[in-house]
Amino acid sequence: MSDTTEAAVRRIREDSPTVDAVCRQLGREGDDGPLQVAFAEIFLSKATHDFLRGRSTDALARLVEGAYGFLETSRPERVDVQVFNPDVDNEGWYAPVTVIRTNITERPFVVDTIREYLHAQDLPIEHNVYPVLHVDRDEDGGILRIKPSSEGGPRESLVHCEITR
Repeated sequence: MSDTTEAAVRRIREDSPTVDAVCRQLGREGDDGPLQVAFAEIFLSKATHDFLRGRSTDALARLVEGAYGFLETSRPERVDVQVFNPDVDNEGWYAPVTVIRTNITERPFVVDTIREYLHAQDLPIEHNVYPVLHVDRDEDGGILRIKPSSEGGPRESLVHCEITR
């Protein structure tokens, strides 16, 4: 499990000028700005320094925006998967990797299952970002609120995995 406390999420913006810049940029964009900022804080709190290093604020904002869009169209009762090679024209960012994203209701061994499958296929993982999110949705599945995971709430496991092309 990959719990994140609210204190850790608040601290990430204080400790990382990059994360703060990404959140400020997302907050200025569109009607989903506040939800995207809440998602970005949690998502990026699970990213390693290597993941953040070498990526521009705009590239990170577009990456987070895409991950949020995937979460938005996902439904926790399904297993949703997205696979793509990021490019500026389609995703707004580029990296020489293939991205695999999944979203399901939180359960044991989500990351282990993905990691073992990719390992069996000789596909090395460069980066893995795995936030467990408390997502409140309306009756149509639209996102109403996102916050760090907590016991007893509706928890979703979003995995953003990057493998070498």
